[in-house]
Amino acid sequence: MLTRFRKLSIGKKLQAINLLIVSLITMLAIAMVSIYIYSGFKEDYQSDSKTLFSLLAENVSSALLFGDTRSAHDAFAGLRTVNDVTHAELYDKAGNLFTSYTKVSATFIAPQKFDPHGYQQQIRFGSLAFDSAYPVPGVSPNSESIGTITIHMDLSNAYAHLGSQILSLLLIGLLCAAVFAAVLSRLQKSITVPLLALTETMRKVSDGGDYSVQILPPSQDEIGELARVFNLMIDELLHRDKSLQKELKE
Repeated sequence: MLTRFRKLSIGKKLQAINLLIVSLITMLAIAMVSIYIYSGFKEDYQSDSKTLFSLLAENVSSALLFGDTRSAHDAFAGLRTVNDVTHAELYDKAGNLFTSYTKVSATFIAPQKFDPHGYQQQIRFGSLAFDSAYPVPGVSPNSESIGTITIHMDLSNAYAHLGSQILSLLLIGLLCAAVFAAVLSRLQKSITVPLLALTETMRKVSDGGDYSVQILPPSQDEIGELARVFNLMIDELLHRDKSLQKELKE
């Protein structure tokens, strides 16, 4: 592959380098923004679950203390306004099921005993569910917990929205990459066009032997310096040619 690259013209080499750089920058930018979006997605859901727990804990703590299952059930019924929550459970201090909520469209039977090892507070990458468990604090600040609230959230809709965001980001990145590639292509011509013109002039001098040809330096960079050196070389050749012709006449 490196051998084939060496055989390419300068214009093709610059195009390949520009394409590689633009692609790497675009992919890196998309990856960084995607990670940022996913991190925000995780933080939002973890924050939402903690907020739900705080609201539920305030409403069910007294119900747990007094064994009022009806009040606890009414408090959990308010979760029907939260679309992502498919089911939630309230367990007493001994780990027995006190009350539960299940979304109408969901088919789930709440376990009668709480298993602390079955819930994780972290959203796992690619997982469509988020299970979380929080202890219900007692009435006094220093008292031990009087129960546990478990919340199950379905992340399928959230992942679909996250995917559409990343897809939009990818399309924007591709559009920006196309614009950058077009701009770099225009800039690349400022290098290749003078070089091609210089090459064509050299070919005319070599084929026709016309040493009166001069090249107007296109810029002040290395290409312009190359054109100036070429003009000096042509002047020197022209001077030598005149001298030689003069000697031949003599």
